[in-house]
Amino acid sequence: MFNDHKAIELLEQILHTLRRIEHDLNRSHTKFIAIKFGDNMAATPVTEAIGQSTIATTVPLEADGLTVTPGAVVSAQVYTISDPTIASQTANADGTATYKALAPGTATVTVAATVTDPDGTVSSFTATNTITVTPATGRSTGLQINFSTPA
Repeated sequence: MFNDHKAIELLEQILHTLRRIEHDLNRSHTKFIAIKFGDNMAATPVTEAIGQSTIATTVPLEADGLTVTPGAVVSAQVYTISDPTIASQTANADGTATYKALAPGTATVTVAATVTDPDGTVSSFTATNTITVTPATGRSTGLQINFSTPA
């Protein structure tokens, strides 16, 4: 049987273990990265007409593959494209890459990057996404109305 002192000591050990488990569960860790094109919130493929451009950004994601890891820092991004005749690639100083549609077809964009999580954990990841280029239609794709200054 336990005396009061041993029971309290055991309960303190259990409490310490539970706090450590809770701490580990609440830590955000990056499990994936994804390539996000333009202003899209999701990391979905992009379709562009010849002559259009889009910016690719590397996004750190938690285990669910959807939630951006809060406080994670992405660095050392290296982007490649499977077919540079479909879209040109320009590395930008901020770690993004710009792709300009050149010819009809589909190309795979790959990024390798390092992610530093808020607790200092450093991990390396690779991700891919797709750019599809369509021929220019020669037709208007939008309408803009400009107003002059009132007299």
